[in-house]
Amino acid sequence: MREWYAVDPAIALAILAMGVAAALPRMGGLALVRIMGQSPLMEAWLRHVPAAMFAAICAPALIKGSIAEWLAAATTLLVARLGGNLAVTLICAIGTVAGLRAIL
Repeated sequence: MREWYAVDPAIALAILAMGVAAALPRMGGLALVRIMGQSPLMEAWLRHVPAAMFAAICAPALIKGSIAEWLAAATTLLVARLGGNLAVTLICAIGTVAGLRAIL
């Protein structure tokens, strides 16, 4: 009889292989940057990646969203420009869209 904590070797090997497959691209990118160095183009590109990721996350919500999402986006943009504090901006964004969805 197998113990409850016994792991099938095939399952353990599959988990290990998935971990290696997930880690290799990350380590490969870091190794490539160390070998090749960072060019000014790469540095400029890396500075814009967070904004592009944010846009990719927000754009579908705005496209499919109602007036509540658009007003919340405008309010959030205003708070971000005026204050620049990420925590305050996120709280404003979440609170505004939740409040407007409840009202509208």
